[in-house]
Amino acid sequence: MTLLALLTLLLFALFAGVLVYFLTGIARRLESIGAREPSTVGHRSAYPSHLARIALGVSAIDREVSALSQEAPKLNERLERLVEGLGAIKNSVEGIIQAVKRQGAY
Repeated sequence: MTLLALLTLLLFALFAGVLVYFLTGIARRLESIGAREPSTVGHRSAYPSHLARIALGVSAIDREVSALSQEAPKLNERLERLVEGLGAIKNSVEGIIQAVKRQGAY
């Protein structure tokens, strides 16, 4: 019984060690991505890291698409009316085709 408990503790310590090893590796990699020095090339000098540039891009996209949430319902309503109108046109064209067929032209 004691051997089983010691083996469990050993396996838990091994698991924790492996977990710490890989998490610190991930943290170092993220640190290397986010800790870039400012570039001296053109407009990028204002954004010191890749993560800062990504955050800037995401916020710009968010700003640009914020109007969609207000305009999308209006657009959907207009498209639904268009579908209804096209359905009426379809029915009219089908009626014309049936009338022409009854006259024997086709």
